[in-house]
Amino acid sequence: ARTGALLMPAHRIQEVGGVKVGLIGLTPPEVHEGDFREAAEGVKALDPVEAAAQAVKRLRPQVDLIVVLSHLGETGSALVAQKAPGIDLLINGHRRVSGDPEVMIGQTLMAQFSYQGRQLGRVDLVLGEDGKVKARRVSLIDLGREVADDPEIAAEVEAFGQRAAAGAKVRLDLYGMGECPYCSDAEKEIHEVTRALGDRLDVRFYYVVG
Repeated sequence: ARTGALLMPAHRIQEVGGVKVGLIGLTPPEVHEGDFREAAEGVKALDPVEAAAQAVKRLRPQVDLIVVLSHLGETGSALVAQKAPGIDLLINGHRRVSGDPEVMIGQTLMAQFSYQGRQLGRVDLVLGEDGKVKARRVSLIDLGREVADDPEIAAEVEAFGQRAAAGAKVRLDLYGMGECPYCSDAEKEIHEVTRALGDRLDVRFYYVVG
């Protein structure tokens, strides 16, 4: 039945160091395309630009900063920054090229970092006494030995290696899109691993069409 209820909260408020931050997440609206259309049955995706504008309007009186996490790509994220004024920081994902990590669109800083986890991105926002952003700084951090691994991910990788070394069959799922410029490189690397581990590795490729 159509209830009109939200699948998940439209936003979240997190207090960090005494500063109230409103968080909004945006994803592409094509939920009924590709391999996930059955799982999305009965779900209606709202226009991300309109949804962002409404969320910002509700959040602005309650918070000091509004941060949007967007997977819309450069064009879609830039449109959100233009059409939904009041966003302090928009972090853009699903980017397909390396380029300028920061772009100012009106009063919104759009930050976008390296793909495939090649670098860490950091954004520093300095608030003035009036509570408004008075300075912004974006920096990229190359991943190396001086950057500690995430403990949970490191544990998963270690467990994967131990299972493979013990001769157990392990499964690896790879999701990709035909227009994704990085998937072909990932496939080549997976094939190399498959040749090394033989039938101990069960690789399954899933292509999202849409």
